[in-house]
Amino acid sequence: MGGKFTQILDKIFGKKEKNEEKQTEKTERNDKQADKNPEKSGGEKILYKELDARIKKIQEKDEAKLKEKADPLIDECLKCIENMKNIVEEIKTEKISNVPNKRAERMVQTNKTMFVKIMENVLNTKIDKDANISEIKAKILKIAQTCGETDIQYGRYVAAAHSQMENFRRNLKILANNAMDLNKMNVEQYEEHKNLDAQYAAYLNEKKRLAEIKNLLTDFESELHNNRENLKELENSEKFKLMNDAMNEQAKILVEKDRIETSVYSKISSIGRILKKIRKQNNIKEISLYIDNPKIFLERDAHELLNFLKLPADLNEEEQDKILTYEKDFSVIIVGEKKIYKEILEKEQKVNEDIRKFDVRDEMKKIRNNISDTETKIEENKKDAKRFEKSIQNLQKEISEIKEKLEDKLNVKIEM
Repeated sequence: MGGKFTQILDKIFGKKEKNEEKQTEKTERNDKQADKNPEKSGGEKILYKELDARIKKIQEKDEAKLKEKADPLIDECLKCIENMKNIVEEIKTEKISNVPNKRAERMVQTNKTMFVKIMENVLNTKIDKDANISEIKAKILKIAQTCGETDIQYGRYVAAAHSQMENFRRNLKILANNAMDLNKMNVEQYEEHKNLDAQYAAYLNEKKRLAEIKNLLTDFESELHNNRENLKELENSEKFKLMNDAMNEQAKILVEKDRIETSVYSKISSIGRILKKIRKQNNIKEISLYIDNPKIFLERDAHELLNFLKLPADLNEEEQDKILTYEKDFSVIIVGEKKIYKEILEKEQKVNEDIRKFDVRDEMKKIRNNISDTETKIEENKKDAKRFEKSIQNLQKEISEIKEKLEDKLNVKIEM
C-alpha cells in the first residue's frame, strides 16, 4: 500500500533530490544495521524455539528507535494537518469573490462544497501518537494521498476564489514530503523467520507422514509373511492332499461317465428313425424319451428299450436286421455299461462328499487375494515413502538456505 501512496505523492509533489534520497536511505540502512543485535559479535548459539522471542525483542527495540526518530516528522505532519484544517474552515466560511459571472460562481461553489466535505472528513482522522509506527504512517500517507487527489480534482476551482489555497498547498507539500520520509521507516519483519517456520512445520509433518507410512509398511510386510506361511501350511496339509486325491478321482470318474454316455448316445441315436416308426405304429409316447435324449436310458429300466424294439412296426428288412444286431450287442455291451455307470455314480457321490469335506479352495483363494492386496499396498506405500523422502530432502535444503540467511541477519547460530 505504501508504494502506491508514494507513487501518487511523487506524481503530485515531485520526488526529492536524488542525493538527499540516497543519503537518507544510506543513513537508514546504517541505523538498522547498528540496531540489530548490538550486543552480539561472535555468532551466539540459540535454540530454534527461542528464535521467536529473540526476533520480537529486536523488533521492539527497532520499533522504539524508529518511533523516536520518526517523532519529529510525525509532529510536523500533525502540525501541517492542523494548519490545513484551519485553512479549510476559513475557506468554508469565506464568501466567493473574484469570479467573472454567476455561472463561474456556481461552478466554484459546487467544487468548493465537495472540496470542504472531503477535506473535513480526512483531516479529522484520529492519529494516536502512542500507536506503532506502521499504523501512524499508514494514516498519514492516506491523509496526504486523499488531500492531494482532492486538490487535483477540486482545488483549482477553489484556488480561483480563495487565496488561502496557496497556504493550504504549502502545508500539503510539507505533509507529503514528510509522509514519504515516514514511509521509508520500516521495522524489519524478518520474512525469513516466517518462511523458516512454515517450511519447518511442513518438514515435521512430512517426517511424521513418512514414519506412519513406514509403520504401515512394517505391518503389511508382517501380514504378507503370515499369509504366505498360512498358504504354505494349507498346501502341505492333510486336508489339501485328501482334497486333491478326491479331485483327481473325480476327474477320472467324469471321463468314464462321459465315455459311457457318449457310447449310449451313439448306439440309441443310430436307431432313432426305427424308434420313431415303432412309436407311430404303437402310439407309445415314452419312446420319445429315448429319441429326444438317448442318455435317458441310463436312468430307466435296462430292458424297457428292448421291449419297445420287439413291438410290431412297419420296418423294412434292413431295419429289422439292425434291430437284431442291436439286440445281440445290447445284452453284452449296453446293459454292462449301465451296470458300470451305476457304480460310477456311486463313486462320484462318495468323491463329491470327500471334496466337500476336505475342500480348502475358498480358504486358499481368500489368502491369495489377501496376499495380492497386501503386495499392492506395499508397492503403493513404497512409492509414497519415496515421494515423502524426496520432499523431506527438498525441505531440508530450503530450511538450510533460509536458516543461513536468518543467521547472517541476526548474527547468531540457530540450533534446530
